[in-house]
Amino acid sequence: MGGGLLPVSLYIKKYCNIEIPGSIIETPEYTKVLNALCDKKNISFMRYFSDVSNLDNKNFDLVYFGSSIQYLKDDVYITIKKTISYNPKLIAITNNFFIDQDDDLYSLQAFGGRKHLIPHKFFSYKKMITFFNNEKYKLILDIDHENSYNHKKLDNKDFKNKSLLFIKQY
Repeated sequence: MGGGLLPVSLYIKKYCNIEIPGSIIETPEYTKVLNALCDKKNISFMRYFSDVSNLDNKNFDLVYFGSSIQYLKDDVYITIKKTISYNPKLIAITNNFFIDQDDDLYSLQAFGGRKHLIPHKFFSYKKMITFFNNEKYKLILDIDHENSYNHKKLDNKDFKNKSLLFIKQY
């Protein structure tokens, strides 16, 4: 989900010379432009889509959610559930903020002083783990990253920047 101009597939191609097919979900505004750019550069192993239901591939080994998952317009858990319908073996959620509360927390993030405010989501760790357990996915990797983010109302020790990896239980 997300990926913008430089999704993971391009890094793998650049540094490992392996073309791993990728379907990238992006905003409708970017999808058309990025697909045109891929066509222009003869990049055929990845495509951009504006909605999970429009994917041309129905089999995925890995679904990757980067930090852009917090900006999804729809309920995050509904979007994740849609991707689970493709029965991926692994689901990764990387570089997102998690809190030790029962519910997710929303805040505003300021850019350019206070000229631009965008929502910022802190995920409930318990809620996320419970959701995946209910969907028959087991947490196999839980990494705490350095947290250099400052929040005016939350103490830095009250939230963690984490990456999580889940595997399908059969």
